[in-house]
Amino acid sequence: MAKDDDSLSKYAPAIIIAFILLFTFIYLLQVYPGERAMALSGNPSGNTIEIINGAFVPNEIKIHKGASITWINRDKIDHQIIGMDFQSGILKPGGMFTQKFNEVGTYVYNCNIHQNEYGKIIVS
Repeated sequence: MAKDDDSLSKYAPAIIIAFILLFTFIYLLQVYPGERAMALSGNPSGNTIEIINGAFVPNEIKIHKGASITWINRDKIDHQIIGMDFQSGILKPGGMFTQKFNEVGTYVYNCNIHQNEYGKIIVS
């Protein structure tokens, strides 16, 4: 019986380290959701706007001609992004919408469901 106890005790440090790494990974997923969503969204430029607590974050963003913006709904309610030249469908919580901007200019947009939510994209 003593031999079995020794074999378990020699793996104890590895098991503890594995649990620490697992919990660290889970913690980081919760602390940095925007970066995780950006990586999953396929928008490597980092031009991401999150909808959080009824607001677009950031409210204003500057990009270069030909770049795309990805909106991610982090709210608990539906939103719909609408601008002069583009419109998303209804974005459920966790939903994403990507729009490419091929023309220089300033694009003002808002939530079609909540008119007091608005933002601006400046394309140079």
